[in-house]
Amino acid sequence: MILVDYVLVHGDEGGRNDGPFVAPPTAITGRKNRAMKRHSRNLLMKFAAYSACLGLFFCAAATLPSCSADAEPAKGQLMVVVQTDMPIPKDVDSIRIEISAYGNLLFGNNYGVGPGGLLIPATLAIVAGEEPAVPVHIRLISWQNNTLRTLREAVTTVPKDRIAMLRMPIQWLCDGQAKAMGERVVGTCPDGQTCISGQCKSSNVASSELETYSPEAVFGGGNGKGTGTCFDTVPCFSQGAGVEVDISSCSIAQPASGKGTNVALVMPPDSDGICGPDACLIPLDADSAEGWRVENGRIVLPSAVCERLEEGKIVAVAVTTACETKTSSVPTCGPWSSVTEKPGNFDAGAPDVEELRKDASVDIEPDVIAEAQPDVEPDVSPDVELDVEPDVSPDVEPEGGTIVYGIPFQSCDGMAGTECQGKSCCSSLSVPSGGFPMGRSDNGNDACPSGLFCGDDEQPEHDVTVSEFSLDEYEVTVGRFRKFVEHYDGTPPPVDSGAHPMIAGSGWQSAWNHELPSNRSELESQLECFTGRATWRDTPDGTEQYPINCVSWYVAFAFCAWDGGRLPTEAEWEYAAAGGIENRLYPWGDSPPTNGLLIWNCEYGAEPLQCTFEDIAPVGALAEAGAGSWGHKDLAGSMWEWTLDGYDEEWYSGGGNACNDCANLSAGDTRVTRGGGWTGSDSSSFRVARRMRYMTEAWTYDLGFRCAR
Repeated sequence: MILVDYVLVHGDEGGRNDGPFVAPPTAITGRKNRAMKRHSRNLLMKFAAYSACLGLFFCAAATLPSCSADAEPAKGQLMVVVQTDMPIPKDVDSIRIEISAYGNLLFGNNYGVGPGGLLIPATLAIVAGEEPAVPVHIRLISWQNNTLRTLREAVTTVPKDRIAMLRMPIQWLCDGQAKAMGERVVGTCPDGQTCISGQCKSSNVASSELETYSPEAVFGGGNGKGTGTCFDTVPCFSQGAGVEVDISSCSIAQPASGKGTNVALVMPPDSDGICGPDACLIPLDADSAEGWRVENGRIVLPSAVCERLEEGKIVAVAVTTACETKTSSVPTCGPWSSVTEKPGNFDAGAPDVEELRKDASVDIEPDVIAEAQPDVEPDVSPDVELDVEPDVSPDVEPEGGTIVYGIPFQSCDGMAGTECQGKSCCSSLSVPSGGFPMGRSDNGNDACPSGLFCGDDEQPEHDVTVSEFSLDEYEVTVGRFRKFVEHYDGTPPPVDSGAHPMIAGSGWQSAWNHELPSNRSELESQLECFTGRATWRDTPDGTEQYPINCVSWYVAFAFCAWDGGRLPTEAEWEYAAAGGIENRLYPWGDSPPTNGLLIWNCEYGAEPLQCTFEDIAPVGALAEAGAGSWGHKDLAGSMWEWTLDGYDEEWYSGGGNACNDCANLSAGDTRVTRGGGWTGSDSSSFRVARRMRYMTEAWTYDLGFRCAR
């Protein structure tokens, strides 16, 4: 029989670099691909199928010994690299990977992508079996909001003596060249061909011609653990210009000089692509068979670019020399990226689409442009400023009232006090002072349960002491947050407000002011981050008791400071969830997660595992069942929750090892989140000790917060 021993996708969840997660065979073989909901950075499955003997073996780079890129592999490998030129989840929110041999499906699985899911780029390794030259057929399918977008196929073999790299990019130029035939997705290209940069080309790939894999060639020079350089699209092209395209040769003039040359497709505002206030951009890779190349002193573009220019689906082509050249080895920056470092800071604004049109001398009728604008929500990348309001002159009153920070529980003004399960949504429960062993032990009741993955950043377990504090019983609701929005006028919190009373320097910093939305409308735009999953409504519409999501760390900090509170430290959050010295494995105790204990696995709604808005629950919906020792609700499940602390995977063995009312205030632009989210199905994510990180600017549909006081 064909024995498929392991399948493991190497990606990233919120920037974390966790190890493998072992799942039961049912995670692959049925129940509508439950593994699509896995929030682990690495997804490990084991199963067997079919009759023959190939011995193919799938795993993740730098995780299993036979897949290590640091040592000579025991067997040859094929490293499949998933990349994209589109923002996630705005343009693509789920993918499916299928691998077959001789017509037999060896592996097929769906993944949610973006913040809270699989970050891109990601890799999957196929290890050679005993039979030589087995043809492996690989298919990568992408969707956005259940709408089919792209299909990429490749047929190749696994080399016997090295790790070869097969790039499988999700490309905007291939959008629309796939269709559903019953339950199967097929391409519009002839048999034996696939869409590459908008053109039908052979899907057969000689493995001998593939470059040898290295993580640096995928993760922007990094090691695949969050490091590396990414390409910050909008700031880079803010210093660019539209150029005239010679349609006959589909080429543009090559710039004379600059730091590097970069080319992007300019899309209509609020359409596909990485968006600024006036234009959306699809960056192209340089010196690539699938991007642009230089011939005879001109930049030659993929022919599909000119076809889409003539169809009015592209507004213009822009060029910039303001930053280093983007290649297929450098992914785009954004909350979807598994690479966290940026190439530099840019002070200029986003490119002006009208100026780009003029520069390029592109004559496109307005009605054609309008037809080319799909009905999608604008990009919410933390690197893109969404200035959706016109400039307001000093003589015009800012919208909304003047915001006043520091008034306790003003978010519940005007409420009856019974809105949240018969209690005030502002209920704040006292947590006594005390000490506990923070982190995870090897042999105690908080040790990693058999069969689950637990991160190395949870150790060593170390003694922590916290002073008495109070913590919101419920996650901050839409109704409470609405009060903040109604008062918000772009004014940041006063310096040092929202501070922990025992931790110097933990309050608001003026350097963060520019990270906040500039006005109420921009804030509301951020709160609508994901169609069908955002809990915010511009007017009350049945979600007032739901947890607010789509909130960045800065906005969460500002809300708590405005409401007379602060964000809890990571130590305070874990202390409350663990029940202090009880040191619980989960907030409710040691029993594994079930539907009666937490909101998880997209199973709250009427159609389990569909991951729709119906799977999000009002705060405290499960009453006392899954509550913590002091009565706090939804500490596990519902929403991941922001904490004050910056993330450092070695914090427990460094500055946080001897912790008495401490917090990590010096870890850059990532912050710790805790508790697991409503889409997660990995029970390990809901353990009290589980640590996750997000970029401070990130906001997504399973990320919320609660305040401490």
